[in-house]
Amino acid sequence: MNRADIPTVVTEFGDGDPTVIANTLARADERFIGWHYWHYSSIFGPSGGRDPFLGDLGRQLVRTYPQATAGIPKKLRFNPDGGDFEYSYSPKASARPTEIYVSDLHYPGGYVTEVQGGRVTSAPGARTVTVEADDSAPVTVRIHRPDSTGNDLPGGTGSAESGSSGSAGAVEGAGSSGS
Repeated sequence: MNRADIPTVVTEFGDGDPTVIANTLARADERFIGWHYWHYSSIFGPSGGRDPFLGDLGRQLVRTYPQATAGIPKKLRFNPDGGDFEYSYSPKASARPTEIYVSDLHYPGGYVTEVQGGRVTSAPGARTVTVEADDSAPVTVRIHRPDSTGNDLPGGTGSAESGSSGSAGAVEGAGSSGS
């Protein structure tokens, strides 16, 4: 990515094994690489005509993710089994907020949004959470189910990377009045 100074994307990959998909997507998240899953659906295909988006494979592929970032991405982690999500970035001046798509598959009872270094500007329960930075300090956004602490994340305990603002975070719960 840096050498060519162009966006990178993993195109048309596919596998019927949820573990292979989970590993591939975890590596893509670590590197902020977009991807396209190749869905081959036929009675003769790998799924035998069954919808692969039902069950474990679908839980890996349907994800909460940043659609647009008002700054430079620093860390992205998502647990497709429990829905815990964490995204950190260094903000840059922008006319538009950071936008994070929230998958309804992982949050059937709603979700909680916690932000350090910024504030939620979207309506409670919105499919796209929008966040605006308070200033130039790093922003960390965490999204999780109401019955979760949000700490079940790949690669660690879920603590924000060093150098975060450490400010009190705004919390938005589905069905709350917002923040």
